[in-house]
Amino acid sequence: MRINKVGRNRIEVVDGDRRVEIEIHSIGRKFIVSVNDGENISNVVVRDFANTKLIKTLSNAGISETSRVLSYLQSMTTTKMIEAEKCIFMKVENIIRVETGEVVDRVIETYYYTTDGWRVFTQDGEVREVYNVAEPARSVLKAVMHYNTPDVSKDVVYEISRVAKEVREVVEQYVVLSERYYDVVTAWTVATYLRWAAPYAELLIIRKPGFGAGGSTLLKTVSTLSARPLLPSVSTSSAAFYRVVDFLMPTIALDEIREDEIQREKLAELKLMAESAFDKWHRVYRVIEGEVEVFSTFSNVVVVDSTDRFTTYSAERRAWTAVVREAQPQRLLDVEELLAETASLREKLYALGIALPTLYYDQWRKLTREQGLGVLRFLARAAQALSGDAAIFESALETVERQLQYARETAILSDPKRMLVEKIRQIIEHAR
Repeated sequence: MRINKVGRNRIEVVDGDRRVEIEIHSIGRKFIVSVNDGENISNVVVRDFANTKLIKTLSNAGISETSRVLSYLQSMTTTKMIEAEKCIFMKVENIIRVETGEVVDRVIETYYYTTDGWRVFTQDGEVREVYNVAEPARSVLKAVMHYNTPDVSKDVVYEISRVAKEVREVVEQYVVLSERYYDVVTAWTVATYLRWAAPYAELLIIRKPGFGAGGSTLLKTVSTLSARPLLPSVSTSSAAFYRVVDFLMPTIALDEIREDEIQREKLAELKLMAESAFDKWHRVYRVIEGEVEVFSTFSNVVVVDSTDRFTTYSAERRAWTAVVREAQPQRLLDVEELLAETASLREKLYALGIALPTLYYDQWRKLTREQGLGVLRFLARAAQALSGDAAIFESALETVERQLQYARETAILSDPKRMLVEKIRQIIEHAR
């Protein structure tokens, strides 16, 4: 007799020339066991698997070693605690047929922490409460303006274009940008909700023509609309800061920073944050109470930088840029009012951020490998396929693509060695 796991809650028992499929579901403290022998389907409700009726049902289906099957079912339903390193994470398990080594199915589940506890969203669009994930201290939620929604529907993916338009309309109310920059800001804001599942999180740089031109207003608008915006801190230790960032993967907003207005150590810390936050695998090491602790800096960072003193070429070669114009008359932003007006919109954004990478896992993984443009390419294709309108994301893609190309060309001009290599490359291309 052979037992093959063919799904998250489904096994196939091969006994001689008979194949029996068994599926199990939990309801409260009881289990519904469905036994399908190819001719008949029997459903048995049990509290534990040492159940006479279940044993008889398995025997009637032609299974000779019922004890082995019962033991396997017991192990499938044993609750194992999951250590959650992040407030949202994905678990992917390949289901392999033992005799051939062939992958016959894949289980994709996204776990996410909400104000109502942990939830899991599956590739089938099912949402369940889960109790076997180690919870963080609830006080960590006080570090952000808003948090993951508990309600996720698989149908929300068809609203991607409409949700993007709503985000753009909100941004238009408070700041003046050119059309292409409205699209860049909108796309970046939407992307903050999905980047937890991506290998890269591109920096958004806000440029402004001068003081009082709306850079800070755009910064506050974008951060308020983005995923898990970190509240400004008056004073904090680096260890506390990195603990929060490590778990929450928040959106961090940095207003214009002048080197003569901030301590050198603090400036270095902020630069390190902005420079390293883009890569999922970057880590910061700190010694706390004699022990070395490791923190991830992966997060969404938006910064107002009109002087080029804060951001470097290293950051700009993968950053998105938006240039703000001065509004006449000046537009005032009430953050509390903005939060109240966009509550429903943000719930949809959180739901999109969970559903899209889970339901379209293969496309997501393939496209987001590209640093700088990967998430944007995914959003453009998803919007076109699911709602037939990708105008905002395609416009943003075109603009950001030009920005990154310009950053590369600028880097070549400022580096004699790279300029020589590029010139040789052009000569070879021309000769061909």
